[in-house]
Amino acid sequence: MLTDTHCHLDFNKFDEDRDAVIQRSMETGIERILIPGLDLESSQAAIKLAESHPTIYAAVGFHPTDLDKFSENAFDEIKKLASHAKVVAVGEIGIDYYWVKKPDERAFQIEILRRQLAFAASVNNPVIIHMREEEDAWFGQASIDLLQNLREWHKTLIVENHPLAEKPGVLHSFNGNLETAQKAIELNFYIGVTGPVTYKNADHIFYIGAGSTSIRGTADSGTGWRGSSSRFTLGIGTHFICWRETHPAHPGSARRKYA
Repeated sequence: MLTDTHCHLDFNKFDEDRDAVIQRSMETGIERILIPGLDLESSQAAIKLAESHPTIYAAVGFHPTDLDKFSENAFDEIKKLASHAKVVAVGEIGIDYYWVKKPDERAFQIEILRRQLAFAASVNNPVIIHMREEEDAWFGQASIDLLQNLREWHKTLIVENHPLAEKPGVLHSFNGNLETAQKAIELNFYIGVTGPVTYKNADHIFYIGAGSTSIRGTADSGTGWRGSSSRFTLGIGTHFICWRETHPAHPGSARRKYA
């Protein structure tokens, strides 16, 4: 079964041709699409789209660069949304030190990440993790802080014999180094590699996929990027290989990269 596991179809860039994009995806073999939330409004929009299409599912949560929209009331509403039958994950959530520089704002990101991880466990939904280093470095404080918090959360899951301990989620659009990827894999996370893996200068990203004999993922589709491939399980059912594209000619580059 082919599934696009990360597609922000609620973005206004799709307002003019959203139905056509969905139709073309179906025609090229995509059987399911997962739309992540960035805040309360986008989480609601993701669910609305999921309600209108039998093949679309939603995730809910607060993106680390959208925490200016976070409030206790908004978080309470997110929690209510998670009970919807078509919500299958919490996300996307995480840490972003590329856009967020101030120490107090970074500390707030970590606080909300911890709360959303605990919330995901309470509703038994895997998480979609966003992580971006300052200056887009391969390794830095974002990787350190993220791994520390994921490790603590995963330890709690194991102690509680929680089912998420086996498949806690995915590091979406992973841009860290091989060591960080391997440490995440040791926590049973999947690694998402987006469309840029097909770029000529993306050898370091491809190396991460090839460098681990126990890799638990190969790629995910990203935001509005129009061509990539993915493989991981995210609470909807089975393992799947998938790609996101809006023209039948696009999947080839990603497939050749992984051939």
